[in-house]
Amino acid sequence: MSSANSKRSSKVPATTYAEAARSAGNVSSSKVRTGSAASAVWACCSCVMPRIRYTQVVAATGTRFVAIAGQVAIDAEGRLVGPGDFAAQAEQVFRNLRAALEAAGATPADLIKMTIHVVGHRPEMIDTVFTAGSRAFDGEWPLPASTYLGVEALGLPEWLIEVDGYAVIA
Repeated sequence: MSSANSKRSSKVPATTYAEAARSAGNVSSSKVRTGSAASAVWACCSCVMPRIRYTQVVAATGTRFVAIAGQVAIDAEGRLVGPGDFAAQAEQVFRNLRAALEAAGATPADLIKMTIHVVGHRPEMIDTVFTAGSRAFDGEWPLPASTYLGVEALGLPEWLIEVDGYAVIA
C-alpha cells in the first residue's frame, strides 16, 4: 500500500474499512470451485493478514443450510486427542469439522463461515492452527468467512481449541 493510500485509509471510520480497502486496491473478487454453493468470495483487505489465506466475505446460494456445532479434539471413541498438545488438538478439531461436513453431504468448499476459538491465544499460535487445518483438509484449506477468537476457556478445561461453522450445499 502506498503512503498516500495508507494515509487516506487511516482517516476512514471503521464502519467503512472495506470501502477504504477497496479504494486502496486491496480487495479482490473471485469465483470458488465448481460445485460449491458459495458463489463468490471476496478476499478483502489482504494487507491485514498476509501470512494466511483469509476471507472476509462469502456470498452463497444453495438448497440446504448446514450448521456445525463446535468441534473439539475428541476422537471417534470419545477420547481427547493430544491432552495439553495444542497442535495435536488443532488437527483433530479440523478432522472432526471435515467429518461433520461429510456427514451432512457437504465438502470443504461448501463451508461459508468458520469460527475458531483458541484458549489463551498468542500470536504465534496462528500458524499452528492454519498448518493443522491444512493437514486435516489434505492441503485444501477451505476459504469461508472466518473469525479467530482468543478465549479464556471452553466447555472443559482440557479443550484448547474449538471450531464451528456453517455450510451451504448447492
